[in-house]
Amino acid sequence: MTEPQPWTEPPAETAWDAVPPGYGQPQPPPAAPGYGPDFPAFGQAVEAFGQPLPAAPPEPPPGPGVQPPFVAPPTQRDKGRMWAGIGIGAAALVLCGVGSVAGCVGLGFWLDSEQKSESQDAVQRYLGPLVRGEYGKAYLEQCSELRELETAEQYTARVSARAKLTGYSIISSEQAPDSGPTALVQLVRVQLQYDSGPQSGQFRVIHDQADKRYEVCGGDN
Repeated sequence: MTEPQPWTEPPAETAWDAVPPGYGQPQPPPAAPGYGPDFPAFGQAVEAFGQPLPAAPPEPPPGPGVQPPFVAPPTQRDKGRMWAGIGIGAAALVLCGVGSVAGCVGLGFWLDSEQKSESQDAVQRYLGPLVRGEYGKAYLEQCSELRELETAEQYTARVSARAKLTGYSIISSEQAPDSGPTALVQLVRVQLQYDSGPQSGQFRVIHDQADKRYEVCGGDN
């Protein structure tokens, strides 16, 4: 009969009793192996594998502002009406060429009326200073051709030696026989009142190419 062995305390735990860490708790599933870089979010640039993103091109500089068109200064009344008359005359030729008889006749009457009005204004600009005794100013209202024939002093001496003009009235105006497309000539009939008595007169008015307006160029001056 064997002798009883003394009692020994068993170990606290054995390999069979060991519990792995986190036992009984939910664990996240292992991540799947990646294939290439992550996809960017919507609206972001895609980066090439192993290369940096290219820099965005700079914005173009703002273009210069639009400059307002140059506004031409207003021309004189006579010059503006002259070019308007020329334009209307050209339109009349076009209308006549295409056979618009009514338009051609109407524009012809309008152009003739404008010439008469401008011619009468030229006579008034000439006779007004004579009535007031402003002979130097009346001299300048003549056409360039007459001003080349005598000086202002010669004109003043000649006009002041005759009877004094005290008034006038314009009777009528008509186109001169020698008037043409390049030489607009009007004959303006007037009634002149001198200190010696009344007198009928007539003035020749042309469109002076040098002065670009209608001016007295002959007659009782």
